[in-house]
Amino acid sequence: MALPTRTDFWGVELSAKKKEAIWDADEPQEGDAPMDEPDIVHTLHLQRVVLGVSAKDETHLLTISAEDSAGEEITHPLCWLGKKSISECQQSMHMALPPPVTLKLVQGSGPVHVYGMWEQQCNVLFVLVSWNLCNWTPRVS
Repeated sequence: MALPTRTDFWGVELSAKKKEAIWDADEPQEGDAPMDEPDIVHTLHLQRVVLGVSAKDETHLLTISAEDSAGEEITHPLCWLGKKSISECQQSMHMALPPPVTLKLVQGSGPVHVYGMWEQQCNVLFVLVSWNLCNWTPRVS
């Protein structure tokens, strides 16, 4: 039996005005209903980081931070971009981590666009107990 799954587009723009973005499946985003469904597994699939057209000719460094299994925050470089060198980088990151995940533009003024897919899947026990609770209605943005 395939588990009920919902996949939504997810994206954010980082710039001099907004240097940090937090993906937190447990917190509602602007315009969203509260996500108080504890039996849903949330996974963020980062696919691409792209330097915006209006970006200055400077180095742009993006980092990602999350908690590891021991509860310690870890931070790593995600992507390095430059107007005259690398203007985009493809990602294949699948983060089924406990939220939140923080993306931070630590160097450069952007804009830098990060996008991917946000997958929400009912866990097996939840499906066996109550199948109908995982029937979502599409989110309109």
